Amino acid sequence: MAFLMKKWFPGDTGKAGTVMSIPDTISAFLVPVCGIFVDKYGHRASLLIICSLVIATVHATLGLTTTYPVFPLIFLGVSYSIYGVAIWPSIATIIQHEEDRIRELQLAESDPLDIQAVSDEEVEEPHMLGTAYGLSTSALNTALTIMPLIAAQIKVVFGGYWHVEMFFVGLALLGACASFVLLGVDRRNGGVLEAPEMQDEEVDGDSESEVQEGSDGVGS
Repeated sequence: MAFLMKKWFPGDTGKAGTVMSIPDTISAFLVPVCGIFVDKYGHRASLLIICSLVIATVHATLGLTTTYPVFPLIFLGVSYSIYGVAIWPSIATIIQHEEDRIRELQLAESDPLDIQAVSDEEVEEPHMLGTAYGLSTSALNTALTIMPLIAAQIKVVFGGYWHVEMFFVGLALLGACASFVLLGVDRRNGGVLEAPEMQDEEVDGDSESEVQEGSDGVGS
């Protein structure tokens, strides 16, 4: 808010605070809509790339131009909304497919003539979702602790907000690069993140039905 007051709203804390709240206000209403879109159409990794580039553009606009901040902050709010619903469900999607892969390997290594007993008793169910979310949240909280300290130090050393905005631009571009790598890895592993979640649920349901029918046939 201090940045907005210095550059656009000197002495007007109320207006600066209102404008500063735009991204969070937009994301509060837009997140459910974005969640439905991602569930139906997928493209999580691609959306992470787009959002990172938009965030970089917003900070570059705020730092390099005198464009009225309302419009860039609107785009920032939209990016926050899409980014959140793309990245957090991706963790569950990846873990679900990894757990399914481990389960299939365990079944493949077991006696095919005793598949029903193995699937019910001997296969140890992998549980990694809580660990994955715990590590992700820990990484997020670490970043939220360290990055403001770095930004504040940049402000002190250089005496202005231009360098701080360029720091945020750099972070967003690093995020875009990481998302490009994620997209490439995902494509080499079946495109799990790019697939619609609703379609994944239907395919998983069909696969479970086929496994169950196969088990009944072996048992009979």
